[in-house]
Amino acid sequence: MINCNVTTVKDFVILGLPGLDPVYYGPFSALLFLTYLFILIGNIFILVFVGLEKRLYKPTYLIFCHLSMNDLLFGTVTLPKIISRYWLDDKITSFGACFTQMYFVHSLGAINSFILLIMALDRFIAILFPLKYPILITNTNISLTCGLSWIGTFLWMSALVFHALSLVYCNSNIEQCYCDHMSLTNLACGGNVRKEL
Repeated sequence: MINCNVTTVKDFVILGLPGLDPVYYGPFSALLFLTYLFILIGNIFILVFVGLEKRLYKPTYLIFCHLSMNDLLFGTVTLPKIISRYWLDDKITSFGACFTQMYFVHSLGAINSFILLIMALDRFIAILFPLKYPILITNTNISLTCGLSWIGTFLWMSALVFHALSLVYCNSNIEQCYCDHMSLTNLACGGNVRKEL
């Protein structure tokens, strides 16, 4: 029988940006904090403005709202941990929190791509078929396609998380500012590590 020494990882250590001098931790985290505030203010403004202005209840502005919501959520998933890493020297993230962040980072990134695709199709149809545009692109159609992109991506990314959860981890040092699939699977050990789905 082979004796295997595998350490059970309960927490991950976020190492952050390699080579960043500790002298710059304060200014870097302050810059990220200001960026996060601008993301919050700008996207909340877009959502409230479109929500209050009835004339903007059109397919293109619904797409803007979905992009704005996605940007707001992505910034909220990633930036607070990065800010606390450099501002408060909070390097430790729990196992569950890291996988949750990985799930939302990949989900929201994919959703952003799908919504940009929907926006491109909206503009393509508006330019190529201007007379058919009001028939083809309606609020209902846009809401349905954007909703399907959210739901479908959240379901699809569950497989990514379940794959990463099935691995055994021997190392806990993440050499990035946030948890993502590649960073986590590179920390896995054992003979059954498969890094692609």
